[in-house]
Order: sequence, then structure tokens, then C-alpha cells
Amino acid sequence: MSIQLNQNDSDSDKSELDRFDQLMSDDVICISDSSDFSDDDAQPSICNDLPQPELPFPDGTVKLTRMSGENKSNDCVRLTDVVQPDKLRKALLTTFVLDMEWLKPHFRAHTKLVIVQSYNPNVEPQGVLQSSDGLTTIVNPEFAGVKYPIMHSKIMLLFYDTYVRFVASSANLIEIDWTVMQNAVFIQDIRFDGSQIFECTQFGSTLAQA
Repeated sequence: MSIQLNQNDSDSDKSELDRFDQLMSDDVICISDSSDFSDDDAQPSICNDLPQPELPFPDGTVKLTRMSGENKSNDCVRLTDVVQPDKLRKALLTTFVLDMEWLKPHFRAHTKLVIVQSYNPNVEPQGVLQSSDGLTTIVNPEFAGVKYPIMHSKIMLLFYDTYVRFVASSANLIEIDWTVMQNAVFIQDIRFDGSQIFECTQFGSTLAQA
């Protein structure tokens, strides 16, 4: 997988940020089987119209990373358990340390990924880097006015057909943090429901800005 920095013109910073917004703003819809429609009247059905399955983590829970050789337990999870790749549509991941070769096999090849990572601005370029197939985007964020630039948060937003999963952990996206060093993982599922409007909390505003 090749990843390159896109710098096509003087407006590249703005265009890359616009494209990043587009990557994570696709409408959450489910397309019914094509046999249900003719070519003229095919329409997507909103996921809220479908039967709603139970959320795996509706109330929020804290797990530990499952170390190599450790027996399966309700208290421990592997990265695959958190991601559930067979159901995942797209994901936004943030990390301090990234091992892409280890990370990629945890996702299906066609899953869209946006990864925000820490980096050394004195050595690596700020901006948006994208794989040649357009499915994986890596963001080296701006560190404006920061004396010691670092991006240390380890958050996941995992998008499924009918809900989004919020994950906050102490584990980087590297093998040792998920298999050798035991870390804590908070997981909560939030159902998509366009009919409900909630007052935005300070946490919600901060998350949206991030």
C-alpha cells in the first residue's frame, strides 16, 4: 500500500481538509437488495426504518486488552473484538504510535479508514496523506503555537449500519499495546436516530471540533 502527500496547488491545504470532512460525512444509509427495485425507481432505505438489533455495548463498559496466551474472558478484548470488521463500514482512529502493517489486517480491504497520528513536524510534513486506492487516509494534524507538539489521544469512532461505536483507550495502534502490555478500553455504542435531538454537551462539542 503506497501513501503519498497530496500537494497539487496553492489551495491544497483547504482542499485536503474539505476532502477529509467528506470522508467522514457520508450519509448512513442501507441499500436494499437490487432485486427489490427496477432501475428507474431504486431508492436507498434509511437504516432507522430497519429492525433495530440490540447494541453490543449500549451503556458503556470498560475492558482490558487480552494478552497473548490469555484465555478468552468477558473482561478482556482483542482489537478485532472492538472493531468487529465484518460489520464495520468506516472508521476514524487516533493514536500516538502507529504500526500500519500490524493494523491493516484487522480491517476488511474495502473499509474506509481515517487515521490521525502524532508525528515530528520537524521531520515529517503536516497534512493529509492518502493511499493509492483512496481507502486509507492518514492525517498529520497542525500543531499551531504548541511548544511541544504531540497528539496523544487514542480514540476510535467506528461506524456501523445502525450505530456508531465510541472507543477511548490507553492502547496505541501497535501490537505490543494490544497483546503484551495490558491496557484499558472504554467502549460505548450509540444508535443513529435522526428523530431525536439532544442538547450538545461540552464533551460533544469538543469531540466534534477534534
